[in-house]
Amino acid sequence: MDEPIRPGKGPMKVLVESFHCRILNGLHVISFGSGEEEFRFALPLSASKTFARALTKQIQEIEQKTGQEIRDLGLSDEPVISPLKMNSEGEGSK
Repeated sequence: MDEPIRPGKGPMKVLVESFHCRILNGLHVISFGSGEEEFRFALPLSASKTFARALTKQIQEIEQKTGQEIRDLGLSDEPVISPLKMNSEGEGSK
């Protein structure tokens, strides 16, 4: 069994507030942002796929245990549905 992560013990832990990723030269480059700092990692595509599967599995386990769905904030290239309703003249409704 994996040892639990304990804040304040072992290597530094950083709260990730944002991330960006893309594939460059056959590597999956991931940049994690925390405050003004940025941490970059390059993973072989096979490791990225395994990492994504592991994250998905752990999130599904948490959702099943708690009965609550973890909200997906969406990706930066996905369209966002506007809460505003426009009429045919392009004016917002009241």
